[in-house]
Amino acid sequence: MPPLVGHVTEGFLPLSETFVYSQLCARPAEQATVLTRRRVNEVQFPFESVHELDPRSAGRVEAAIRRRVSRALPFPSKFERGIAGAAAAEGCDLLHAHFGWSGNNALHASQRLGVPLLTSFYGRDVYSPDWGKRDASSMFRQLFAGGSRFTCVGPNTRDELVRQGCPRDRVRILKLGIDLEGFPYRPRTVRRPLIILQIARFTDKKGIDVTLRAYAQARPLLGASELWVIGDGPLRASLVALAHTLDLTEHVHFMGGLQHSEVRERIARAHIGVQPSRVAEDGDREGSPTVLLEMQAAGLPVVATKHADIPSIVAYPEELVGEEDARGVADALVRLAALTEAEREERAEAGRSLVEREHDHRKVVRHLGEIYSEMV
Repeated sequence: MPPLVGHVTEGFLPLSETFVYSQLCARPAEQATVLTRRRVNEVQFPFESVHELDPRSAGRVEAAIRRRVSRALPFPSKFERGIAGAAAAEGCDLLHAHFGWSGNNALHASQRLGVPLLTSFYGRDVYSPDWGKRDASSMFRQLFAGGSRFTCVGPNTRDELVRQGCPRDRVRILKLGIDLEGFPYRPRTVRRPLIILQIARFTDKKGIDVTLRAYAQARPLLGASELWVIGDGPLRASLVALAHTLDLTEHVHFMGGLQHSEVRERIARAHIGVQPSRVAEDGDREGSPTVLLEMQAAGLPVVATKHADIPSIVAYPEELVGEEDARGVADALVRLAALTEAEREERAEAGRSLVEREHDHRKVVRHLGEIYSEMV
C-alpha cells in the first residue's frame, strides 16, 4: 500500500513554490497531508488535508529570526511539536520536508514517531543569507546526521550540499516538475512590438537590473519592442528609478505580482524570456528557476546566465552568458530577435522537448515515489 506522506512546509503556499503543489496534486489525495506553520494563498492552491499549526505567525523576517533561535534551543518548538502531533493523528508513514529549514522542523517528529524523513533542498536553503556568518553545515548538522534521504534540483546544488556535510550516499537529484497542460506549446511568430518577458521576485539574485541595462543596450537594434517585468519585492522602487534613468519608462512595463492564470497568458503572448540570475551581494543564489521551464514548455526561447543549476535546465546551455554581463544579455536578445521562423521553431521544439523529457511533473512524481519506496 502506498505510504501516507506528511508534507512539511513553512507556509502553504507561497506563489513562488508551485513545484511543491505539483508534487502534491500529481499523487492521489489520500496519500498526502500538509503540515504547515501557516496557510496562505488558499484560493490559488486548494488542498483538502492541510494542518495549519501556527496561523498567527508572520512573514519572511520573523520566520528567519525564528529559525535561528529555534536551532539554539534544547527543546522542540511549538511548531515542531505540532508536526509530531498532526503526523501521529494522520498516521503518516513518512515525512517530506520542503526546504532545509522545514527539515530542521520535521526532524523532531521523525525521531519521536520513528518514521523516515525526506528533505528536499531547492537552492535558497543552501545559500540563504538568513544564515548570517554561518553556513548550511552548521544550520543543518543535526538534519544531515538524522535525516533519511535528501533531494536537490541539480548537480550543482548536490555538490554544494555534500561540501556542506550532507552524506553523498543519501542525496538524490529530483528535478523540478511542471504541469505541461498549463503551458501549451506554441512556436512564436514575431509580430510587433517584440515582447521580452522576465518573471521574478524583485531581489538582487534575479538580476532585473541587468535585464534593464541589457534591454537599454539592445533596444536600438530590436525595432519596436517592450519589456514586461512580472513580480514585486523590496527592490521595486530602485528598479523603476533605474528604468527612468535609462530612458526606458515608455518601453518597460512593471506589471506587479499576477495570478498564475495571468502569468501563463503573458508567457503565451511574449517572444523572448530572460532570467540573468547571479550570486547576490549577501550570498543568496538560485537553484533551478521554475520560470525558465515554464517558458520553454510554452515554446518561448530564453536568455539566461551560467548560474547554479541553470545549465542543466535549458536547451542551449552553451549560449548562456556570464553573470553581470549586460552586454552579453543584450547580444543574446538581438540574436534571438533576428532568428528566421524556421530557426525559431527549431529552438522552440528543443526547449519543449527538454521539459517534456526531464521535467514533466508526472515523471518527476514517479521518481519521487521510487524514493519514497526506497525509504519505507
